[in-house]
Amino acid sequence: MSSTKVGRPTESVKEELIKARVDSDLKEKLEFCAAKRGCSKSEIVRLGIENVFKQLNGEMDK
Repeated sequence: MSSTKVGRPTESVKEELIKARVDSDLKEKLEFCAAKRGCSKSEIVRLGIENVFKQLNGEMDK
């Protein structure tokens, strides 16, 4: 048997793991957003980081 992991191919391999502590209110918001968008909680976190990065990067350009 092959030990190669089988899954969907991706251009951006996600090898890093980040853990964060949140309160129950923030967890509920995260779960709500994931359900509404039909994606994973991880994807919502990635989108949030990208949005904040774009905001901060835009402020630097001003």
